Amino acid sequence: MLAEVQADELVSVDDLIPDQAAEFVSQLSTVEPLPPDDDEMIEDETSENLVEDDSDRSRPVRENGSIYFGECRLLNWTTTAKGGMKADLAILDCPADAVHPFKGLLCGKQNGQRLRVWFGELADTDVPMQVNYQGEALLLRWSDDSVNGMNTQVMLDDGPDGVKGTHPFTGLPIGRVEGHRMKMAVWAINDDESVIDPRKVKRKVPFYQKPETTQAHLLSRRPRFISYVKRHERRLTRGQEIRADITIAPDEYIAEALYAILGITSRSELGDENAVGREARRRWSSLVGEYFDDFYGRR
Repeated sequence: MLAEVQADELVSVDDLIPDQAAEFVSQLSTVEPLPPDDDEMIEDETSENLVEDDSDRSRPVRENGSIYFGECRLLNWTTTAKGGMKADLAILDCPADAVHPFKGLLCGKQNGQRLRVWFGELADTDVPMQVNYQGEALLLRWSDDSVNGMNTQVMLDDGPDGVKGTHPFTGLPIGRVEGHRMKMAVWAINDDESVIDPRKVKRKVPFYQKPETTQAHLLSRRPRFISYVKRHERRLTRGQEIRADITIAPDEYIAEALYAILGITSRSELGDENAVGREARRRWSSLVGEYFDDFYGRR
């Protein structure tokens, strides 16, 4: 946690942000205590299910717990009655081989990660910095590709901690080349507005990047997957009889069926580095591909 990081590993915020922003930043210096790590937390919502990934400790602990501090470019801004006040931004202070600072964070108007953000004009250190916006925001989306680089879209809060009726970027130039450049600082926050240690922010892993054992655990809980296996049981099991009754004990049925399909006696064998494990993973990959092709109507 931040309190455990040696002082020489942290950069003084006052060296980076002029005095006008220092008071705002100092309010965020207290990071909530870190809870004990869970073995694994699983959310079973969609076919591309996501789980918490606390394994990435390579991300730097930035000043006062910020997820990102650096320059950005204003690509676009909009204000609508339905969509609220949005800002599209290009992130500029990240190396070409760096991970997007928002990678894996929840996005969207319903479940997007709550943020505390600060935008200020670029200025010499001896010139007071003009603050364009400071308050709360919601992460709507992020992207990273070889053509457009690292981008993100946020919705600015129009409540008491947000803007006051007019979009703060009104009148600023937009665009990928001519867009206005600013300093940006971003913190992830809880519902109680406390700052989250960036190493403990819930970052999500796509389904296909999870271990096969986790994939099997997730899909085995989905009625549609169980029904798919039942419909194709004879072909998938190569005629092997499944004794468990799907109508009485679907959990037992899918476990027995997967053992027959994959040639294993336990799901844990999917992670084994031997001939059985490798063959089981090959068969699992084929089964998952078939299932999602059927799910999305590709076959």
